[in-house]
Amino acid sequence: MQAHISSCRSVLPLFCLSILVACAQKIQAPTARTADAQIATTGTYVKLDGSASSDPQNQPLAFSWSFVTRPLGSTAVLVDEHGATASFLADVAGEYVVQLVVSNSVLVSAPVTVKVTSGPCGARAPVVNAIQIDKQSVIVGTTFQLTAGVNDPDNGAGCNLNQTLSYDWKVVRLPPGSQARLNSATAENPSITADVSGDYVVQLIVTDSTGLANDPKTVTVTVGIAQPQTPPLSVSALAKGSGYVATANTVYTASAPAKSGMRYVWSVDQGGIVSAGGAAGQLSADGTLTFVELNAGPIGTLHVSVKEVNQAAVASAAATSTIQVVAAANAPSITAPAFITAGSSTVYTASIATIVPLASHRRRVGPGLRSVGDVPGAGATWAGHGPLHGNQCRRRQHRDR
Repeated sequence: MQAHISSCRSVLPLFCLSILVACAQKIQAPTARTADAQIATTGTYVKLDGSASSDPQNQPLAFSWSFVTRPLGSTAVLVDEHGATASFLADVAGEYVVQLVVSNSVLVSAPVTVKVTSGPCGARAPVVNAIQIDKQSVIVGTTFQLTAGVNDPDNGAGCNLNQTLSYDWKVVRLPPGSQARLNSATAENPSITADVSGDYVVQLIVTDSTGLANDPKTVTVTVGIAQPQTPPLSVSALAKGSGYVATANTVYTASAPAKSGMRYVWSVDQGGIVSAGGAAGQLSADGTLTFVELNAGPIGTLHVSVKEVNQAAVASAAATSTIQVVAAANAPSITAPAFITAGSSTVYTASIATIVPLASHRRRVGPGLRSVGDVPGAGATWAGHGPLHGNQCRRRQHRDR
């Protein structure tokens, strides 16, 4: 019996250990996070923040701060070294490196460090924090504005030197084919209009009035492709896009408002096309307006259409306008005897060349004539029933049907 009890006592710790190992394999380690590197004024307190640390299981965290390195001669000690935030007095100039580790009572995070550089007033360069843009997403043709969080420790508490800052922005990389430019290289918040999809890399250097500058800080902005939309189509003398009657061989202009990053493909089923942007109807160089000139050509119906196409060759639905083309109304040519001797019942005939689809004509004859065979379209027949005086047979210009 005694031997059995002692064997149980020896097995129990192994059993408990195996349970802990099994639990640890299922539980994920927490993640420690601290703020970015800091610059401080010698003789002031530095605040350390680890509140962004997290645990995948949402378990409470225990914090542990410690110095990795301190400047020679420093006797700085951490205040609240087991809290989410800690602090210390930067008692001498130099570089302080502080480490943070967090635990969820089962597993411990990997350590993270933060560097604090301390110096006398007037000896520190400006600090550029993360550069941001004013949009969550950017597509071709839109303008985005750049903003950077900048501070100069010499202007902070303990120094208050009120040094001025100058900004130097630079585009260090553009997508292939892009001609984008900053609207200002020296403004605090410049902007760029994206003209091509891809990555835009922008750099910022800030210099204070003593000539001290930060290390270059960059940001990458990824620009996507806009989806094409059916463009509004405008045709000269075509009030609302349909039903205009055009005269053959008259030149008309079609246009669609241009968008940056888009091209416009035109088509017409009659007549000729002349485009300011090339045979395919692409944008003009200034990106303001694309147009084609349409020669109405033969009689009939003319259809004009345009599609908007993005950089991925995706096209919108076509916008289409219809023009009804008719022949011009010209004075007809009459074939008739120049001089005649009329009898009271003699029949005479005059004719013109028929113009299709113009088949309605006004006929007029002089006094003493009556129409006896008014043929719709090209001819008319009449008979004399009285004396004729001069050239009394006339034809009036035809009119449209």
